Amino acid sequence: MAILITGGFGYIGLNLMTRLVRSDKIFRYGQILLMTHTRENLTLPLPVGVTAVYGDLTDLTSLRRIFQTYDIRAVVHLAGLKSIREGERDPKRYQDVNVTGLQNLLSVIQQKVTFIFASNATVYQAYPNITQFNFDRRFKESQPLEPISTYGSTKRICEEMLRDWGRRTNHRLVILRIFNVIGIIEPDFPGNVTYPDRSVDSLLPQLDRAVQRYLTDGSTGFTIYGKTYPTWDDTPVRDFIAISDVCQAFLLALTTKLPSKYEIFNIGTGIGTSVNQMVSLYKQIRKVDFPVFFGVKRPGDLTVSIADPTRAEQILGFKAEETVEETLRTLYRKDP
Repeated sequence: MAILITGGFGYIGLNLMTRLVRSDKIFRYGQILLMTHTRENLTLPLPVGVTAVYGDLTDLTSLRRIFQTYDIRAVVHLAGLKSIREGERDPKRYQDVNVTGLQNLLSVIQQKVTFIFASNATVYQAYPNITQFNFDRRFKESQPLEPISTYGSTKRICEEMLRDWGRRTNHRLVILRIFNVIGIIEPDFPGNVTYPDRSVDSLLPQLDRAVQRYLTDGSTGFTIYGKTYPTWDDTPVRDFIAISDVCQAFLLALTTKLPSKYEIFNIGTGIGTSVNQMVSLYKQIRKVDFPVFFGVKRPGDLTVSIADPTRAEQILGFKAEETVEETLRTLYRKDP
C-alpha cells in the first residue's frame, strides 16, 4: 500500500515527506510516493521507502499510470498553482491547473482512499468594516466562503467538488484550510537536507531576497504593500504557522478516526502577527537592518486572516506548538 503526495517536491510536500518518514503511524502504508511533473526530480536522492513518480494534473494518462502501478490507499493533494498575484493576471491558467487538475485526479481514483486536500484561508469572506476594536476576529470553518482572489476562488470550487465527490462515493475526505506557513523541518536521515520555502509570494522568501540584494549592492530594501489597513500598526495581519505543525496536522488527518467521512479543519495558531511586526522580528533575529518602504495595497489581500483552530483541537487533536519567534530562530540558526 502507498500514500501519494501530489506536489511532492514543493515546500509542504518535501517537509511532509520528512515528517512522515519519522512516524511509526504511517508504516501500514508501506511506501510514500512523491508525484512530480518535473522529470529531473525523478533522479534525486530520497530516504528509504520514498519514491518519486511522474504525474501531471493536466495529463490523464500519467495520472492513470500511477494508480494502475501502485496500490494507493491515501492521497494528500498539494499540487497546484499558488500565487494570488499570478492568479489575478492569468485566471484561466489557475482554473485549468487547480480545478480541472483536481477533476482529472478524482476521475482516475477507483479504489477507496483517504483523501486529504490542502485548502487555505483565501477561501474565506473578508470581514466587512474591520476596525481597530474588532481586528482580532478569527475565521471559523462554518463562515461563508466568498474569496476575493482568483486563487481563493479555485480553492473554494475544489472544496465544493470534493464535497460532491464524497457524497457519491465512500471515500474519506479531509479538507485542511492552512494559514500562512513558515519555517523548515530538521531532517534526521542521511544527507541533512532541509526544504525552505522558495515561493515568489511568501513573506520570508521575499525578505530573504530583498536583504540579499540590499547587502550585495545596496539595492532598495523591502516593500510592505499597504499602510492604511485598520489594524494596530496599519499593515495586514496574518496567522503564521510553523511547517512542522502543519505537517503534524496532515499526519493526524491521515491517522485519526474522525466522526464523519467529510471533515474540514482550520490549521493555524489562532494568533495574529502583522506584516510590520514580522519584518521587525526578522531584523532582530537575523541581526540585519535595511530600509522598509510602503507601497499600495495589492488586489486579493485580506486585511486580517487568523484561524480559529478550536475545531481542529477538539476533533483532530491538533494544536500548534511552535511560536513565530521559535520558527524564525530555527530557520536562521546558521546565520553568522
